Amino acid sequence: MKKYGADAHRFCHDAMIAPKLVAVNTLAGGWMIVVMEYLAADSFITLYDAVLTNAEKHEVLELAIDAAKKLHNAGYVHGDLRSPNLMISTKDKLATLIMQGEKEKLCTLIF
Repeated sequence: MKKYGADAHRFCHDAMIAPKLVAVNTLAGGWMIVVMEYLAADSFITLYDAVLTNAEKHEVLELAIDAAKKLHNAGYVHGDLRSPNLMISTKDKLATLIMQGEKEKLCTLIF
């Protein structure tokens, strides 16, 4: 990616809806590398891949809406809010959004 909203990511982490941002560095050609806190593959699954009841899906989507409202109220947008970017804890069904995109004020959420 050529742009990354590090401030938005830090805001999301402080709001407990994104993993910790470890580093954002610019590479040759203006490309950026973004390093986030590791999320163990056996601890999270995407909403897209999750097998949930309708009630559980509704609960996760409500969390996503609440997180998006927090972002909007702080002047940020997600830019790619969809089921593959919404992670769910396999232990406690806590929802989490993932950070990615090319907008300056962009945050992917983790619940």
